[in-house]
Amino acid sequence: MLDEHRQLVQRVTETVNQALSLPEDQRGETSKGLRELLDGLHSVREGLLKAGKDYLMVVTCCLERNEDLEALIGYYVMAGQRIEQEAITKAGRLVAVGDDLKHVKETVSGLQELLIQVSGLRGRSSR
Repeated sequence: MLDEHRQLVQRVTETVNQALSLPEDQRGETSKGLRELLDGLHSVREGLLKAGKDYLMVVTCCLERNEDLEALIGYYVMAGQRIEQEAITKAGRLVAVGDDLKHVKETVSGLQELLIQVSGLRGRSSR
């Protein structure tokens, strides 16, 4: 999931740079491809949220940790979302990105809440 996210962000940035080097009347096809990449990032965020919610259920019932998933979520919250927001903001020069930026913020908020809940559950299990 992390590799897919990184590759999509890189492709968004490259596509924006390529499109901006073209005359405005030739950017239409590139804008369509850019929207597809942004939709791909949306799917990755949805997948990350789903994985996090599933993980919370496992921690809640079994108190079983997955440090790799926690690291992935932590990376996204601390750095990945910032890099993604920068790429999406650049894409905003070519396509509408308001909903994408809103979804990034909602995803970060949801993942932060999830990490807090997991941390609280782990704290109770160690007593």
